[in-house]
Amino acid sequence: MIRLIPISFLFIAVLFCNGCFVSKNFQRNLTTSSKINQNEIEWLSLEEAVKLSKKKPKKVMIDFYTDWCAPCKKMDQTTFRNPEIIKYINKHFYAIKFNGETKDPIDFKGQTYIYVEEDYTEYHEFARKLLTNKIAYPSFVFLDENFDIIQTLPGYLDAKSFDMVLHYFEGNYHRKMPWGNFTKEYQSPIKEEIGLQNFSQSIDITDIFVSEQE
Repeated sequence: MIRLIPISFLFIAVLFCNGCFVSKNFQRNLTTSSKINQNEIEWLSLEEAVKLSKKKPKKVMIDFYTDWCAPCKKMDQTTFRNPEIIKYINKHFYAIKFNGETKDPIDFKGQTYIYVEEDYTEYHEFARKLLTNKIAYPSFVFLDENFDIIQTLPGYLDAKSFDMVLHYFEGNYHRKMPWGNFTKEYQSPIKEEIGLQNFSQSIDITDIFVSEQE
């Protein structure tokens, strides 16, 4: 005798199979997204970095930029696209992008910072505080695990220079030796990038470290 399978059973079976298909697709999408993220710096908001730091302390790197800043865009297209830079930042730092002209208030270490317009001057108080009143874009502020300032660096930096800076601060070499000594000992895996040697807005980091140590 042939037994008839109830329609309700068939319906449940179809849903179960569809669920398996959706689940596999979902997992595949997560895997794909993960691979994509590995090819990009994981930029965070200040609030996200503070929250994550409570569970897993790391040093912090803040990229201060504006929408009109040409060197900022150059950094995004070159230095921040370098695989070595991406890998090292994502592993050892919480990276934050902060638009220096945002109108949004920022809460930082118990104080609120706002965008200010006075006379012919406009600035965000958060940018002025962390850039130590020398507002320039791009500028990079490195903070320790307690969100205290280690160093501020203004201007465009190529990948090789930025790699040295990252290792200098992450390894706490800034507490052990002068910048000049570190650059003689550290061998960056990044080679000088063709076409960027003569970029007009490159800066000499050595001058900055020397001036701040005097």
